[in-house]
Amino acid sequence: MGVRAVSRSSAQRYAHANRFRFRCRERHATRARYSAYGPRVTRWIRVASIADLAPGTVTRIGREVTGASDDIALVRDTDGSVHALDDTCTHFVASLSRGRVEDGCLVCPAHGAQFLLNSGAETTARWLPPLRVHRVEVRGAEVYLEVDDITV
Repeated sequence: MGVRAVSRSSAQRYAHANRFRFRCRERHATRARYSAYGPRVTRWIRVASIADLAPGTVTRIGREVTGASDDIALVRDTDGSVHALDDTCTHFVASLSRGRVEDGCLVCPAHGAQFLLNSGAETTARWLPPLRVHRVEVRGAEVYLEVDDITV
């Protein structure tokens, strides 16, 4: 007698995949993340009004407001979208909130490095590490920033 391989039918594979997908969706709905220090819970804080941010401008949000490890550059692109990135350039310690916005990039005022607003990747010198990108939501006329709180 030979050994018969047991295989799942397509319906069983589909059901298994959906159970896995549902568990992932359920886990992300709680908005809890984990770090080496324990669960990381996120919260949203109001940082600006959309009327205060003219298109093509950069505003600095201090770390004392957000509790982040670095100041945050709040950028309103020329198309009206709002982005948030770390304020310190990864190549030279310069405040990016003093820079300018060009073609979907934030340009460093010290040496002209260009960082993409949506990903934080550097476009002119690929060896530079990317900037950390923070989640931003525009609710009505207010701009909210997602901040991580470490709970031990």
